[in-house]
Amino acid sequence: MADRPNKIVFSESMMPNHSPQVELPNTAKFIASPVLTETEYKGQLAFTTECSRCHDLPKIGFYAKTAWVKILPEMQKKGKTSNETMQLIEAYIYANYEKE
Repeated sequence: MADRPNKIVFSESMMPNHSPQVELPNTAKFIASPVLTETEYKGQLAFTTECSRCHDLPKIGFYAKTAWVKILPEMQKKGKTSNETMQLIEAYIYANYEKE
């Protein structure tokens, strides 16, 4: 059997209401993607849960990359988000910037 990268594959039946360990607040919008690595999934979950606590989720491509560099530290301070969680959010945003 060939080596496969560590990927989590989601089907519609596994999206938020059917996934046993994923619980999103009502204000979070789950951004569906057919294939995510574990890190991408954690970043997406952190983005949707942390950022939606205070405001609607922005489209990642709405802001220039240079703007995100300034926005993210401000949001981390306002939201009292841990460094570990913020690293996941940053990685998710920068990895998905061109995909939107």
